[in-house]
Amino acid sequence: SAFGPARVRVVGTDRVADVVAVDRQTGTFTLTNVPTGPVTLLYVEQPDRDVFTMASRRLEVDVTGNLSGVTFALEHHWKYLPSYPPPWRNAAYDMWEPFFVSDKIGFLMLRNRGVSPMVTELWRTTSGGVGWKKIGNWPDGDAGGWPDMTGRSMIFSNAYKGVLVGRFGWNGATVGVLRTADGGTTWTGVDFPNVPDANGLITIGNFAALGLSSWIACGSENTGTYMGSGSPFAFTIWETTDGGATWAIKRTWREDSARCSALGTNASGKAILFATPYAFGGGMHRELRDASGVWTQQPGNDLVVNSGYGTADVSMVGNEAWASATRESPSGPGLFHSRDAGVTWEKLIADAPGYHDFVTPLRGFALAGAAYATYDGGLNWLFQSAGGGICCHGNYIWATDALRAVWAEGGVGDPNGKRDVFTYYEPRVPSFEVLAGAGIPNATVEPGSKGVRVASYRFVNNGPVPLEINALTMKASGTGEDRLDVNAVRAWWDRDGDGAVEADDPQLASGSYAIDDGLLTLDLGATYLVHPRVPFHVAVTYDFAAGIAGPRTYGLTVTPSTVAAATADGGSLLTVNATAPTGTTLGSATVTVQSSVPALASFTLSKASLAGCLSVTGTIVLTAPAPVGGLVVATSDTLANATTPASVTVAAGATKKAFTIRTTAVATTQPGTVRATLQGQTLQQPLTLKPIGMSLLTLTPTTVQGGASSSGVAKLQCAAGPGDIVVTLSSSKPSVAAPSVPSVRIPAGAQTGAFVVATNPLTVGTTAKITAVANGVAKVKTLTITP
Repeated sequence: SAFGPARVRVVGTDRVADVVAVDRQTGTFTLTNVPTGPVTLLYVEQPDRDVFTMASRRLEVDVTGNLSGVTFALEHHWKYLPSYPPPWRNAAYDMWEPFFVSDKIGFLMLRNRGVSPMVTELWRTTSGGVGWKKIGNWPDGDAGGWPDMTGRSMIFSNAYKGVLVGRFGWNGATVGVLRTADGGTTWTGVDFPNVPDANGLITIGNFAALGLSSWIACGSENTGTYMGSGSPFAFTIWETTDGGATWAIKRTWREDSARCSALGTNASGKAILFATPYAFGGGMHRELRDASGVWTQQPGNDLVVNSGYGTADVSMVGNEAWASATRESPSGPGLFHSRDAGVTWEKLIADAPGYHDFVTPLRGFALAGAAYATYDGGLNWLFQSAGGGICCHGNYIWATDALRAVWAEGGVGDPNGKRDVFTYYEPRVPSFEVLAGAGIPNATVEPGSKGVRVASYRFVNNGPVPLEINALTMKASGTGEDRLDVNAVRAWWDRDGDGAVEADDPQLASGSYAIDDGLLTLDLGATYLVHPRVPFHVAVTYDFAAGIAGPRTYGLTVTPSTVAAATADGGSLLTVNATAPTGTTLGSATVTVQSSVPALASFTLSKASLAGCLSVTGTIVLTAPAPVGGLVVATSDTLANATTPASVTVAAGATKKAFTIRTTAVATTQPGTVRATLQGQTLQQPLTLKPIGMSLLTLTPTTVQGGASSSGVAKLQCAAGPGDIVVTLSSSKPSVAAPSVPSVRIPAGAQTGAFVVATNPLTVGTTAKITAVANGVAKVKTLTITP
């Protein structure tokens, strides 16, 4: 309740409810229609808050009915160092300065100005603050030198190797560093080289690391002046490559009242340095170091990083950099971002977040009277913890990675008025969900269409480290034949989340279905990751084949529990599946493929088989009326003795067209097909040609007295061909009536053949069936015989 109303949501769904605060620790909420079974609830903070760890905001419950009394064990990100407060809460220490190499290795320089001579101590922890060891103790005027606390007074690369700003000589006029390579067992004074006309008085303003033994120091020489008046002095950049044993001047120039206000480096050896006056006036330098070690002043520096009464810091991750500028900048105060190692800058936000440290191009920490975090490269900052001091004095932050950081605040203006040190707590527990993305409407497209939007999904990473989606499984659906009709299924990173694929949206993966209504699993790859708290939108498109005979429909579904990811932060590999209630599925749009040109609805033949000499009628039916000018349908056959027109035109406005296929005589049976083709769609019907058979058998007369005869005529289906055709004759009662010959030959080109049926006398009337057969085709006629 201290941070405003929160919400509770069922992970993997849009079911959410507001929490009504009862007191600082408890509240009530009601969720309805929650699926039964294992369910994960998510405590959702206000949009500008990130107070509690991601893992503690998740609660797994088993819903078997009404559920009440759930408890979230919320844990804060920032916690006091273990064994807090020793040693820095000693009342005698009125000056202190921290430096942390990691969340485990840290140093505290403490100064007691209540004794004479004043004493400076250095303490070290290698256990993240569980225990401390004093590794240095120097009274002012120590013969071997003593530390000079300037605010940025030390740098260490591990628990053993580091330097402190130091003073030497009888009056401390010589300035350099105190160096150790054995964790403080021995300390050696190293004098800094001076420019030729300087008197040796040095003020070190900043340190930065180039490597384990390579460091940069920057500061001013001579006494200097204030507010741009008096004698000029030198601004100098020193570097060491041997852990501080020797230092060399790498860049120097005459400047009035300049300070080394901000210094940052990257792993390749590039560096960005801002040199600005204490408050205002004087020179404003932006110096860049390339990977080979050459420093260059950048012209036209309108980005001022002021180390006086405002903030001063620069962070680098690769060639990306961030700088906090105060009101003195001609561009106005704010957080600025560079993508080219400091050459050019753009303003991200108008409020400068103070000291900051980025661990990835998206993930960073900052101080501005409180602790903040960004997950999107500095565009938005989320409140994490109160307790920070005002302004810049004594406030520091060191981030090792997204899970580990240390925050030291100077106590000026904070709630308890005391210096405090905190460590960042975030368990490395991956978690993500896949939800419906931008709504994609149903659509009708032409066959052969490519890049057709089918689905949109939104991945939300609820864990602290980036994830690689390596198994997005989709199940095809619809009336279409997915294996043949969908040439390619493509997944895209939809940068703006609108469900459309723009020219600069990268393709993540592609594949095709092995079977109709089958499954396809795509590995979205490691190039584009799903980062914490930054929604990652994926659009799915289909490329359709050209020859689809529509209308046919296509769609897909995704079951979140089968979507798998792996951590991608350089730590040990952890895999995780998307969280959603049992049975949850995500659908897609329905895409109908149907040509705007009418398709073939059907193609039929009036006969499937006939004598090779007859004609057959084919009929084409369209799915819609033919357009103006008519529609040409290609036709063909596979028969040597058939003649099919090359095309048939369906008249404008008509949906049907009949046409004739002519044939010629064949000696043997000839099977084949007839086809109709339109816009890549082909329909076909079988057609078999047979040798010419009987068409008609006549007897004249059909009634005779026993002993008389009847004249018979056998007629073929067509004129005999390709040669003579023999007609076989027979009788059902040959003892009563029978053809005078067993067969009759009909010569090629003729269609009929005559014969005589003779009968015998009888005393009782009867009938006989006379049969004529040609090429398996028979005709029968009944002859009546009377006494």
